[in-house]
Amino acid sequence: MGAGRRSFEECMSPPKLALRAACNVAVPCRDDYVCAYVPGAPEGTGACMPPYFIFQARVDGHD
Repeated sequence: MGAGRRSFEECMSPPKLALRAACNVAVPCRDDYVCAYVPGAPEGTGACMPPYFIFQARVDGHD
């Protein structure tokens, strides 16, 4: 992808699910993770993600 030979969609296909711990106000993530919004999750529920992943997703604009 970095060399421009393949698209983001092609590199990520087929998609692979990664299990992440669920989080909310009562069940926070560990200290070095953040609770991120998950589309389709119950209201107020997120997933624990490493903060460097969240930053890259926002800068690159990936959904």
